[in-house]
Amino acid sequence: MSSTTQKATALASALALTATGALAPSNAASATTRTKAEAPAALKGCGANLPATPARWTYARGTCALLGRPGAWHSFRWTATDSYAALQVRTYNTRGQAYWVKCGSGGGHCQVPIGNNAFTPLFRAWNALRVSHIYITY
Repeated sequence: MSSTTQKATALASALALTATGALAPSNAASATTRTKAEAPAALKGCGANLPATPARWTYARGTCALLGRPGAWHSFRWTATDSYAALQVRTYNTRGQAYWVKCGSGGGHCQVPIGNNAFTPLFRAWNALRVSHIYITY
């Protein structure tokens, strides 16, 4: 048997054993037995949450970074505990200057131009009447 054939056979065997879980470390939990608390961060969604107060803007940074390309847009879904809560997202123009995009009030879907920039989004919230809370996913 040639060395190339032996290597291919060994690789196929290793892949078959990995697929059945036989090559997993003895202390590793299988993907099917993981609880939600043990799930890796990569499998969790990106987002943020922040209070919206009438006194001043409140700020929160997202949990994941965005990587854009020329002409790229990104969408954010958000819900608020009060219909008067307003949200804005900070993004960057083509010269790299930051500016705020208004997403409205009460929750919904917000499309934001991110262009050819890489950054972690910053959010700010405000509520004219009372304290509320905003939850964002992206």
